[in-house]
Amino acid sequence: MLGKYNEAIDAYKKSIILDPYDSTNQATRDAIERDQIKLGQPEKAIKTNDKAIKIIRMIQMLDTTKGVALHRLNKDEDAFKAFDKANELNPQNSKAWNAKKTLST
Repeated sequence: MLGKYNEAIDAYKKSIILDPYDSTNQATRDAIERDQIKLGQPEKAIKTNDKAIKIIRMIQMLDTTKGVALHRLNKDEDAFKAFDKANELNPQNSKAWNAKKTLST
């Protein structure tokens, strides 16, 4: 039975990389972590959470960088979309909010 949970965790990791904006990924990760805790593996639950947070932050940072690059290409509408995606992943992302604010002025 534990092998299935490990497979599920691996599948989750792949799915969040493919589509980090899918809210289903968050629910799936939460379910996996709860199951790991129920199985007496709280350390694994913490590691799963930490890895997901790192992936989300990395993608959010990439979206912010993409927005800056698009702005330099005078593609401000696309830059706004990139900043919005970064803010969707992390509403407290000050870099994306500040960049968006700068474009708005």
